[in-house]
Amino acid sequence: MSELSDPPTLLKTEAIQLSLIGMSGAGKSHWSKRMESLGFQMYSCDDLIAERLGQKLEEKGKSTINLAKWMGHPFSEGYPEAEAFYLELEAAVISQICDELENSSQKDKQVVVDTTGSLIYLGKKLLNRLRNLTLTVQLKLPEEKHEQLFEAYLLDPKPV
Repeated sequence: MSELSDPPTLLKTEAIQLSLIGMSGAGKSHWSKRMESLGFQMYSCDDLIAERLGQKLEEKGKSTINLAKWMGHPFSEGYPEAEAFYLELEAAVISQICDELENSSQKDKQVVVDTTGSLIYLGKKLLNRLRNLTLTVQLKLPEEKHEQLFEAYLLDPKPV
């Protein structure tokens, strides 16, 4: 991965709103945090979902790891309900971000939206809304990384 120690001129002179998309483990959060350190306003969908889960997540601690523990795995009891609730929260978070991006005061800001790996499961209308408000950047991994991620998943499965 290349470094962003000297941001491209575009990032210095023009307001740009980006959405980083990609499979879980592709580096969306890593690059979002790097961009935040360069002055971008970052929207972390995982963090915003964890905040909305509130009390349900308090018991396990608010973090993405504990968010995964709360959801369980596809073969766990109660998973279908947790998955449906999570996707509802994700849709609400993306809608909130879109509302804020549509606000005229946000149009002059550098923004990066750190989406989740499950973004693809949201409705087409909402995805198009986000796509119309931001430049979508897909973080693709080389083929050799796919097997690594699959093996990591088998050792520690993530929900959704």
